[in-house]
Amino acid sequence: MEVFKLPAVGYENLIKIIQAYDSVKKEVYSLNDIVNNSGLHKDTIIKNNHFLISTGIIGDDKIITELGKSLSRAYEFNIKDEIISIWTGIINNTEFLSSLINNLRISGKHFEFEEYKNKILHDSNDNNNTFTKSGSSCIIEIFKICNFIVINEGIISYNKKYIELNDMKNKIEQLNKLEEENNNNEDNTNDIKEKIYDLNKDIFNYGLSEKFYIKSMELKKEYVLNHIFFMVSILVDILVLITFFIINTKLHTDNLFFNIKLLVLSFGILGLLLWVTKYFNRRVHETIQLSEDYEHKSLVLSSFYIYSRELKKLDTSDKRILTDYVNKVSTTINKSPAVNLNKRKPDNSPVEDIKDILLQLVSLANLKK
Repeated sequence: MEVFKLPAVGYENLIKIIQAYDSVKKEVYSLNDIVNNSGLHKDTIIKNNHFLISTGIIGDDKIITELGKSLSRAYEFNIKDEIISIWTGIINNTEFLSSLINNLRISGKHFEFEEYKNKILHDSNDNNNTFTKSGSSCIIEIFKICNFIVINEGIISYNKKYIELNDMKNKIEQLNKLEEENNNNEDNTNDIKEKIYDLNKDIFNYGLSEKFYIKSMELKKEYVLNHIFFMVSILVDILVLITFFIINTKLHTDNLFFNIKLLVLSFGILGLLLWVTKYFNRRVHETIQLSEDYEHKSLVLSSFYIYSRELKKLDTSDKRILTDYVNKVSTTINKSPAVNLNKRKPDNSPVEDIKDILLQLVSLANLKK
């Protein structure tokens, strides 16, 4: 049974070890030099050597390689693109790490963080202990930095969209090289330029779709927060209304001027609180409307992208294909959560506000039951 030795530390400490190897300037050095440079225990350094050797960061002679030096300096100067590029190369050239990514891509499965950490540990056939568990977390962090995976609310999944976009960018680079090589052939050059234009358009639409989707998710979280504030405001309004009613009843005197002052003050404070409630009510409507609008845009853009790719694979001379394409896009738009956007009012009248508050109270009462 083949064993892949995982790192024995978390991500931050692994970087310290790599930089410690790079910072030794002597041709002949001891383990103590690495310990002094990293600030970690010598046993910790030793436990990580297997991983560093198998990934080509240090050699069998425990001397840092050119690859390791490049990675260390990228961290030293915080060059993120270089860090991603080097780690991506290491993952692609390390059989065990690349197999983890390929399995995640092919299966399309989603894992909870702890579940995927245990899966890495299981697949590596390494010992199950505190060190290797830290190593599993370290591998996940590296995958995340390289955009191979996304972690959303503790769920890990393959980052299909980023990888596809990256592949398209690589194709553009290849086509640009071909264009330079074929400058003398005008027909060939025009064909390549057209392909570059199409790919750039795909990348823009796909990227914009992802951006709109993220914005939609952020607005949904904001909607939940505003809804909580709105419900709290309603409760405060009710409590204040009851309190002022009791105060006005208890403090009612024969002094008309005093009674009027107390009543005006009560209505003033209550009016201010109702205005706050109205504000959060409006924010609830606005955020859900914007969220659905962004979700709609994301859905339409990604649909156009997908259907455009389908069309490229088929014979465009067949008019039925274009009809089918239009039907698909129309169906997507009609099924969009934003289909009823125009039916919403941007703001409510005072009567509608009161009606809405009463409905919210009924909903809250049912929820308590």
